Amino acid sequence: MKSEYGRWKMEYWKLVFKAHYRPIVFLLGFPVFNVLHSTFAHCSFEQVGVGARPGAMANAFTAISGDAHSLFINPAGLGTMTSPMVTSMYSRLFMGLSDESNIGVSLLGYAAPLGTQGQWGSYGLGYWRLRLDSLFTEQSTSLSYSHLLQERPWGQLYAGTTLKLLQRSYGSTAETENAISLSGSALGSVDPVFSKSRSKSGVSLDLGLLYRISAYYSLGLAIQNVNEPNMALEAGAQDAVPMTLKLGGAFRVLGATFGADVTRRESIPGYVDQIVALGAERTWLMGSRDAISVRAGFESGSRDLQKATLGLGYQFSRLIMNYAFQMPLSGVSKTDGHHQLSLSFLFGSPADEEADIERMLRQSQGARIQAEQALTQAVSARLAAEEKVVSLTQEIGHLRAGLTTQSAVDEAERRKRVALEEERVAKEREEQARRQMEAAYKLSWSYYQRRSAGGAKASERIDLLEKIIIKYSGSGLDLKEAVRELAKLKMARAEVVKEFDASWDYYEQLATQEASQETRIELLQKIMEKYNGRDIDLSAVHQELEKLGVKP
Repeated sequence: MKSEYGRWKMEYWKLVFKAHYRPIVFLLGFPVFNVLHSTFAHCSFEQVGVGARPGAMANAFTAISGDAHSLFINPAGLGTMTSPMVTSMYSRLFMGLSDESNIGVSLLGYAAPLGTQGQWGSYGLGYWRLRLDSLFTEQSTSLSYSHLLQERPWGQLYAGTTLKLLQRSYGSTAETENAISLSGSALGSVDPVFSKSRSKSGVSLDLGLLYRISAYYSLGLAIQNVNEPNMALEAGAQDAVPMTLKLGGAFRVLGATFGADVTRRESIPGYVDQIVALGAERTWLMGSRDAISVRAGFESGSRDLQKATLGLGYQFSRLIMNYAFQMPLSGVSKTDGHHQLSLSFLFGSPADEEADIERMLRQSQGARIQAEQALTQAVSARLAAEEKVVSLTQEIGHLRAGLTTQSAVDEAERRKRVALEEERVAKEREEQARRQMEAAYKLSWSYYQRRSAGGAKASERIDLLEKIIIKYSGSGLDLKEAVRELAKLKMARAEVVKEFDASWDYYEQLATQEASQETRIELLQKIMEKYNGRDIDLSAVHQELEKLGVKP
């Protein structure tokens, strides 16, 4: 049974927070009711607005790394960063509500590797704030650290932690300054809940793990608010920030990233919420350092939670702009949804980017060599096991046909069972080796794409593709994409060479016909302008211009 005081507080807040505020309070998880009574739903410091990139992917970001937004989701993801990054965000939640409530979220974060290429780990600083007009504010200031725990040929394990200072404050209204009785009359005194303080601070701890399987697959685990700090204003009252468990997976393929998260949180005492989030991102390289991204996601969970998300991103050199739109499909109605806008900046030099590409090359070469060795060993083991099974099958047939004891037949059958098990294990290892080979090929293909986006000439790209096809031609992999790309490049290059040869033949005809010097120079300069940067040998054009007294 609730106490009389508890019932009084419940009725009081029904008067203070009128009907148009209640859906906002519950959906955002504002703990106003929890300060007053522990039976109300609570979801303090919930992750609403942690960046437009994660937001556009429905926050399915636990296993995605190398981004400063990991500060606010899974600190272990900071461990893979190769250059410093600063990010900021502003978000408007539930726009278009009839009461014109202004609910905003602000974010600022910085993350960077420590030492040469992060040999001492990575760290990050973050600030997050949620504000409902002048009525309510939650904010957190965080310090994160991540480090590589273990590295093996099949993957790397990163661990991270975040220490957060949580702060919550409440504004004043006429009702809080002049408390209201159950009958609805003013008591002429300040509400007892706020009589001593209108703010509360606490310290919280997050832990995270990230396991990267090659460059394409990763698993993430994050435990937020491990210590569940009590943020109640009243002495003896309980308003714990709930511990949140997040488990996620991600994989990347040819410019696309897919993420999936499962979240578990006791938002209401005694009731556990389960949330599943799916997100996807596709990025197209537009130049050496420019790119455009399209994102989408969907979130579904307990208490009829459903939300669809969309987003766009554009990277211009090292400046990144991201936008996200989130539309609740249940709960609050008559709203224009959430809008998030992020600006991020990557630090570093072009030399750092070139070093990243070269590391990718070395990684792809090492992965291919390792996969070839594993595949060779697995195939040899499988063939040996198959030969052994055939030999033992024949031996058992001879033993059964001859005058021999049953024990000899049983022993031969036992050895055959052992050989069959060896064959099964060998086949599994062969399949695993083929998956390693496929991962190495994808890494080589990603290296080719990075070189292409960086402005590699057609001849260099053709050379890279020919090497990739030769190296993986006997692996049983599907190389159709590389073969098509090579054929397209060769055809395009042949057309350019053909056009250039025709232009040069025309110039030579003019020279033979003793055309004027001005005409010849004008034609040569047009040829230079048309074919410069198209991977054509223009040395003959240069020489001809020099003969005519023009410096190319």
